[in-house]
Amino acid sequence: MQKSYNYKQKLDALKVRLVVIYHMGKNYYIYVTNVPKQILDTKDIAKLYGTRWMYSCFSKSQKTNIRLMLLIQRMSKCLKICLITSWW
Repeated sequence: MQKSYNYKQKLDALKVRLVVIYHMGKNYYIYVTNVPKQILDTKDIAKLYGTRWMYSCFSKSQKTNIRLMLLIQRMSKCLKICLITSWW
């Protein structure tokens, strides 16, 4: 039997702005933000998202490296066990 959910629909509107950057004559970058123009202009938004993207890529690569190191450690333990057991 499925549960019935009572929910309220919010009719609040979220104001966002679309920022499009044409970078170095070859790539378009499109960002959606809720930060008003008075706080950050287009170039600041591009710098902020660019920095965030670099951090995300760095973080992902570090997580991958950690997983790879753990895998190598496990494989080396298995290899040692195989060598020891085959020696006898």
